[in-house]
Amino acid sequence: MKIRNAKFLYSNNNYSAPVWLFLVFLILTSLNIIIALELDVNHAIVTFLHFALEIILLSMVLAIIFDIRKIPKYLIKNYYSIYIGFLVALCCFITSFSLEVLLGERPEQSHTGLFLGLVSCIELVGFLIILLALRNLVRNLYSSYCLAKRHSLTDWLTLLPNRRGFFESPNVTSNCRQAILVLDIDHFKSINDVYGHERGDRVLKVFAEMLRESTLGHDFCARLGGEEFVISIYEGDESKAVMLAKKVIQRTEEIHYDVDRSLTVSIGISIKPEGGDILEALRIADKALYKSKKNGRNRYEFSS
Repeated sequence: MKIRNAKFLYSNNNYSAPVWLFLVFLILTSLNIIIALELDVNHAIVTFLHFALEIILLSMVLAIIFDIRKIPKYLIKNYYSIYIGFLVALCCFITSFSLEVLLGERPEQSHTGLFLGLVSCIELVGFLIILLALRNLVRNLYSSYCLAKRHSLTDWLTLLPNRRGFFESPNVTSNCRQAILVLDIDHFKSINDVYGHERGDRVLKVFAEMLRESTLGHDFCARLGGEEFVISIYEGDESKAVMLAKKVIQRTEEIHYDVDRSLTVSIGISIKPEGGDILEALRIADKALYKSKKNGRNRYEFSS
């Protein structure tokens, strides 16, 4: 999704565009009230500020319109309401500017003041339409951004976090001690070759669901890629890691991919000390996994 083109509308750093738009709108409304009530102020100054703010506001809206044109249309449900509001405000601005500045009409003359007040009210309605449309646009874009972000961190097949989701998880990136388990389904390639990729996909889904049920709420499991998975045990030590490894091996044997054939898994375990490097812990666990494969599979091994 190319929602990055409208980043100024929803990111923390650039969210100020609609905010400034709203502030200028409030100031403009205040000036219209001053003009309408004919308070004891310098009319020339108020008129100058009024038109200056209108120009700023219209320029900001025009810049936003050019930016949101880059956004895919399916993300924008109220795109044309921004156009309508802009055209209404622009027509009102040209009308009031022509009457009061170019023609030299003053609000006190005949019914000009009443007409200009009406034009200003219509103009404010136009800007209000724009603000409401932008509010809805920001909500839609932020929802799409969150959805795209979630998809980028999730494995589409197993619905577990993917490799990127694993490394961006607060549980994994914390400095606390963790037990790392790297798991690899034994002879998975032969399952794909003999029974087809559809059977292999079902095996991965069932295995992932088993991992999800076997881990506690503060533990974190993810699919690193292919038939390789990883589990991070928060504040885990060797005893917790061994307990979980035995549980996973036992429950994996209960998964049958054929009538008389059950699944097995090999596991490598490492302990990441407090303040340690997660990449180094994964490397050590992967080394232990290779040792587990070499020693006959369907088992767990430690490595240091």
